[in-house]
Amino acid sequence: MLKTKQLGYQYPNNKMLAFPDIEIPETTNCLILGESGCGKTTLLHLLAGLRTPTHGSILYNNIELTALSNHQKDDFRGKNIGVVFQSSAFIQSLTVLENLMMPLFLSHQIQDENKALQLLKKVNLEHKIRKPISALSVGEQQRVSILRAIMHQPKWLFADEPTSALDNTNATRVIDLMVEVAAENKSSLIVVTHDHRWNNAISHTIKL
Repeated sequence: MLKTKQLGYQYPNNKMLAFPDIEIPETTNCLILGESGCGKTTLLHLLAGLRTPTHGSILYNNIELTALSNHQKDDFRGKNIGVVFQSSAFIQSLTVLENLMMPLFLSHQIQDENKALQLLKKVNLEHKIRKPISALSVGEQQRVSILRAIMHQPKWLFADEPTSALDNTNATRVIDLMVEVAAENKSSLIVVTHDHRWNNAISHTIKL
């Protein structure tokens, strides 16, 4: 269970964001909806331990995320959390395979190339496994960024506007892929977005 209470974040310019209390059971998918500027990305970063709230608590079962040191947060995230960022943030000098291996490397897990290959087959990109990441189209990079986020089989999969820049065809592919891989991994998929094309795929919503 992911629970928050009285969560808030203050920016350096003194803008304060206050978020509603959240309860999301494990293996439950959820949309966090809101227009641009309402704090969706900030909330995702707080839930993933990438930012520290000004006040409030973030509880994963019996673990209080805000009580962990930076090293402990990194360790917890490496074992339990996957993030699909709005900007893919690949290491451009590495191949597709090497980028996929990065979460396993950072979390000190076995780097399973066969698993990477099987995931790439799922999205018809197995022939690009040794290609530089820069050789992929925007749509292909988005699919690889989703695979990278699930390589370590996280319990919680967060995505920040994963379809906002995609046309309807590619958006449908990404939505279907994310829901499918979350179900296969028994992960909770939490998507922050203003893209209402997600509404038919995930019924549980939180509005900011």
